[in-house]
Amino acid sequence: MENAFALGTFRTIPGADTSCPAGFDCQQYSVTCSGIPDARAGTLAAAPATGPPRGLVMFFSGGSGSKWWGDADAATIGFMNDLRADGFHLVVVRWHKSWLDAPSGQDIGPDRLACQPATTIRWVHDNLYAPLGVSAGPGRCGFCLTGSSGGASQVAYPLSHFGLDVIVDAIVPTGGPPHAALAKGCLRNPAEEEYWYDGASVKTIDASYGHYGPDGPCQTHQPTFANRWAATSVDTSGSDYRYEQTRVVVLLGSRDRVLPHARDYVQRLQQAGSPAATLQLVDNTGHEVGATPEGRAAIRQALLA
Repeated sequence: MENAFALGTFRTIPGADTSCPAGFDCQQYSVTCSGIPDARAGTLAAAPATGPPRGLVMFFSGGSGSKWWGDADAATIGFMNDLRADGFHLVVVRWHKSWLDAPSGQDIGPDRLACQPATTIRWVHDNLYAPLGVSAGPGRCGFCLTGSSGGASQVAYPLSHFGLDVIVDAIVPTGGPPHAALAKGCLRNPAEEEYWYDGASVKTIDASYGHYGPDGPCQTHQPTFANRWAATSVDTSGSDYRYEQTRVVVLLGSRDRVLPHARDYVQRLQQAGSPAATLQLVDNTGHEVGATPEGRAAIRQALLA
């Protein structure tokens, strides 16, 4: 796509991951992207469908992305086994080092850092999904992505900034993407209080711009950084927000403070003319949508639609 960022280089590397979830086969990998000095390594955990194959779903965890989605607990494994019975091959992504961190003093930004998950998505599509030989209609999985919190940003940026809507049938971001409306979250304008980042979130935002001390622009709410946030937010800086064939279902817990950021993201898609971009609230659920029975049911329903 015109003006889309370039993907990087994906390589499989030898070595075992002792944290590999039960029932999955794991493959370590590294991704090299232009403008990111160090290659980032990770692990793909893959499990085949147990029902008639209908597609493949990739999972991305929140924050740094260095944990397995759902922490691979018993409820998560049961949920994933249900998806496998539905006919989905599953691929879960775990980064060994945060995908969101830029080297100290280097202003890269989360948009450019998203080259890492985008490159991984492209490799999985070409090497694990395409050989399945399954076909899906527009918006049906097919090849689909879901990610929690920071993982929601990992599945949103690849479409808006790297043009991957051409290969992705649907994305199901949950608890995010928190990287929409970055300036509203960092500046502490009274009229935008519902957007304000709190706790460790401000440090996470600053890390993508190479700031690790207490004087980072988000931590200190620097107005002079507003244009930089606008130039890197997932909802304002991309080259592609009109997804004719890709369904976007954003799921937020009814008690989630990230709701305003996700709302801005969905509104951007709708304003651009994406016909199947929706935001749904899940009852009895907080930020981690996949942590509740209601949340897991909503994710499964979105993938099966």
